Amino acid sequence: MQRYNPPSTSAQSVCIGCIRQIRKVNQVLQEQYKERINHDCECQNYMMRIRELERALEMERAQKRTLKVMFSTRNPEEPDEKLKEVLEINKKLISELQKVKEVSVTLPFEQWKDGIETSWSEKYEDLKEFACDRQEQYEYYKKKYENQREITARYKQAVIERNQEIDDLRTELELHRDMESEEEEEEMVEMKDDGEVEPPSCSSSGNSTSV
Repeated sequence: MQRYNPPSTSAQSVCIGCIRQIRKVNQVLQEQYKERINHDCECQNYMMRIRELERALEMERAQKRTLKVMFSTRNPEEPDEKLKEVLEINKKLISELQKVKEVSVTLPFEQWKDGIETSWSEKYEDLKEFACDRQEQYEYYKKKYENQREITARYKQAVIERNQEIDDLRTELELHRDMESEEEEEEMVEMKDDGEVEPPSCSSSGNSTSV
C-alpha cells in the first residue's frame, strides 16, 4: 500500500480529476484495509483451529498410551509403581488439554469501519478545504492577471497611437520642408531669369545715337 501525498500546487488542488482521484484512493485504501483485517482474522481462526486439532491429537495419543499400558500390565487392577506413574501423567495431560478453551476471534468490524470512514472523511474535508482555499487564490490571481493584461493592452494601444501621431507629424514636416524647398527653387529660378533679360528701350536709343 503506497502512501498518499496530498496535492501541493494550486493546479492540482483545483483539478476535478485530482479530487476524483482522492475519493478513489480513499475508497481503495478502505477496501484494502478491511480486506487486510478480514485476512488477519481468518488466519487467527485457522491457527486456533490448528491448535485445537493438535490438542485433540495429543489427547488421543495420551489415551492410546493409557490403554496400551493397561493392556500390557498383567493385573490392570493393581499395576506396578512405574505404570501408575505413567497413567497419572497421562491423566493429568488429558485433564490439562481439556481445560484449554479457545475463543474464536471476534473483531469490532463495524466500529473499525466507522472509524476508517470518519478518518478518511475528515481527511477528505481537509483536502476539500485546502482545494477551496487554493481555488480562491487561483481566482484572485487569475482576475489580477487578466486586469494586468487589460492595462498592458491599453498601454500598448496608447503607444501605438502615439507612434502613429509621431509618424503623421514627421510626414507633415517632410511635406512642409518639401514645399519650402520647391518655393526656394522657384524663387531662385525667377531671380536668375530676371538677371539675364535686358530692357529693350536701352538698346534702341544706343543705335539711334550712333547713326
